Amino acid sequence: MSVFGALALRLDPWDVDYGSEVPASGTSEEADTDVDVTVEQAGAWTPVPPLGDGALPRRLLFIDGVRRIEARVIARTDGALCHGAFASYAVGHVEVGGGVAQWGAAHVERILALDSGQTLPAPIQLAPALCYRPVSVARSDVAAPGQRVQDEMRLLEERIARELADAPDTLVVADGPLTFGDPLRGL
Repeated sequence: MSVFGALALRLDPWDVDYGSEVPASGTSEEADTDVDVTVEQAGAWTPVPPLGDGALPRRLLFIDGVRRIEARVIARTDGALCHGAFASYAVGHVEVGGGVAQWGAAHVERILALDSGQTLPAPIQLAPALCYRPVSVARSDVAAPGQRVQDEMRLLEERIARELADAPDTLVVADGPLTFGDPLRGL
């Protein structure tokens, strides 16, 4: 069995910024979302005052991530076509305290995401420090692997933010959507 298992994998020759050369087998309908701008009335918004004495915590941490599709792939198995992406993402933080900002540790991950429920049997090792972990997306959509990369990055941001927020007198500031999962002190 090859490193790609039963999949015949090839790089998509198009630049990753242009999308895939081969369209998805189905159609993905974009949801029409109308924004009602009359919901909030002008001047009705006011800031919420902080609870307590308003003192800042001793440690203030800003966390963020970045992702990149390095190469798109097209895979065939039993005549079916699926899309994928070699991608990397990284998450890091900056700590502000005592008038000084310092970089924290950076965490870098690499994945090969495939749609249509396909996955590889093992990680792809291209060099000693260049290993892609296989992940799968159930959806059959050319955009699904990119969304999986985004989801993986968000999960890493959340995990690191929770670890950092566990310290006393610490506030972690993270951007992105609010999930309202298990609330944690400092987040």
